[in-house]
Amino acid sequence: FQAADGIIVVGQGANDRAVAALSPLHAPMVVWGSPHSGVDYCVIGSDNHQGGAISAERLLGLGRKRLAFVGDTRHAEMASRERGFADAVERCGLRLVASIASPFTFDGGAAAARQLLDGGVGIDGVLLSSDVQAMGFVRTLLERGVRVPEDVSIIGYDDTAWAATFSPAITSVHQDWAKGGSALAEAIVALIEGRKAQSLKLATSLTVRAT
Repeated sequence: FQAADGIIVVGQGANDRAVAALSPLHAPMVVWGSPHSGVDYCVIGSDNHQGGAISAERLLGLGRKRLAFVGDTRHAEMASRERGFADAVERCGLRLVASIASPFTFDGGAAAARQLLDGGVGIDGVLLSSDVQAMGFVRTLLERGVRVPEDVSIIGYDDTAWAATFSPAITSVHQDWAKGGSALAEAIVALIEGRKAQSLKLATSLTVRAT
């Protein structure tokens, strides 16, 4: 990194650790993530609060009322997704029944499902922070005899090809990676050239599938 003209960081890291580790290099830096209070670097990313909100609206529209969130909120993006999800639920006079800390992995999703089921937490709708996490969650529900989506509706995040080909296919929050990549490139070039680069939030949308 010592010879780098600029750095694009894909992900802030838990508690902004990735950014903190690179900041001493004093190189122009653009971060893919979620802006929050105290941030003074350029952040390009999806509107994670909106992604959480549209997920809650989808689940509530299906008549789901016992909603849970699964994700590692030490990451600014996940904290924003949880807040958007909870805000939309609270606007309808409800509250989340659970928020489970979990890695963004298949095993993390499976463990979160076991934690909720073994703890007797009644759920009928869940937003998870990645598609792979959602797949682990769904697989565990099905192994325990819980039907998806008849008993529990599931929404993942990232709208990956895996989500589309999984059985049942995972409903997922879509992020515009192409536009995001272009915005990151434009921002880092601007900073290298001594120009200003503005932080940017990109709209998300929901790809509805079988869950």
